[in-house]
Amino acid sequence: MKLEAVFIAADQPAEAAAFLTGGLGLPDAESGDEGQVAFSGLGTFVALEPVESGSHAGAVTLWFRVDDAVRQTETLLEQGADLVQAPASAGGETVAVVLTPHGVRIGLIS
Repeated sequence: MKLEAVFIAADQPAEAAAFLTGGLGLPDAESGDEGQVAFSGLGTFVALEPVESGSHAGAVTLWFRVDDAVRQTETLLEQGADLVQAPASAGGETVAVVLTPHGVRIGLIS
């Protein structure tokens, strides 16, 4: 298993990226699909995802690359996680998102 990406919800992704670039010296961010802003060159893919103001802003999704996203989702659901996004094909990969009983959003990619 490998930590593949970190997605952070932001109501103003471009402005948040500029703040992080200026304040932390991160490399310039690149605009992506659907208003997403991403940083590369950090060792792990980090992206700011647009959300409505006040709607889960600051929420983080930890994305893990696993052998089988469907099987891993089932395991996490059996352990008490809630399903946020059922396993589905996206760009030739299978992705799913769960919310742990402790409020941590976990994304799975295979």
